Amino acid sequence: MIKSTLFVFLLFVIVACQRMAPAEQMTAVPTLLPTSSPTATNIDIPAPTEISPTDPTALPTAVSTAENDPILIEPTIEVETAVDSRSPFPAASQTNGVVVILSGHVLDVNGNPLPDVAVEIWQTDVNGRYDHPGDPTSGQRDMNFQFYGTSITDAAGTYQFRTIIPGAYGNRPPHIHFKVKQNDTELLTSQFYFVEDITIVENEGLFTQAGANGHMLLLQAEPDANGELLIAAKDIVVDNGTGNGTFALTPAQTEGPYYPVVDVAAFDNDLIVLP
Repeated sequence: MIKSTLFVFLLFVIVACQRMAPAEQMTAVPTLLPTSSPTATNIDIPAPTEISPTDPTALPTAVSTAENDPILIEPTIEVETAVDSRSPFPAASQTNGVVVILSGHVLDVNGNPLPDVAVEIWQTDVNGRYDHPGDPTSGQRDMNFQFYGTSITDAAGTYQFRTIIPGAYGNRPPHIHFKVKQNDTELLTSQFYFVEDITIVENEGLFTQAGANGHMLLLQAEPDANGELLIAAKDIVVDNGTGNGTFALTPAQTEGPYYPVVDVAAFDNDLIVLP
């Protein structure tokens, strides 16, 4: 009886162990992981979005600064963006001297162009003589030079003249006088000088360095059918009562003793070809 009972007990233990073995084996076997990463062909990677530098919507339109104070900006015109310097002046020069195209824009203090504004200039001929009764050398002036000119700005505020590099008068460096008028109201009277004479301009006390920068003309050569044409591009910023702005005003300067005694508005913008 005891042997039978022991045999049944052992048989029960063996059957129970056989049923538990699969579960134990499942917990004892580790989960296998991939030993290598997927190749690029298995991953769909979208192409990066290209940003075109010519797309104005893709680039910022302004650069922020740490300071909130207004920044005074002297506007300039690159030669490449200046107005056409040849087509308005097809006739050959009648006068002596180096021909130069003087152009630019008339702007208010906010940088807005001012159309229908008169820019008047007057200057010496190549020998430094004025067409003025007060100039003792006026009788020897170049009779084929116009001496005065007027340009009315277009919708973009553009003015333009064809003239010559003026001769020096006395101990003063070459310069071009100009006035800006809007509806016959004078907005500015000043003078242009040339970059190569900036040392003389400063030594003579004509302008400080900051003021001179608003008046200096940089001559650059542009290819022309007859060789090269000199270009001088300069903006003029005036106060026309529009309020405060971030553009620095072009400094004023006296018109000098040889101011025009003629109606400058009666003269066109081509000073080297007489009507």
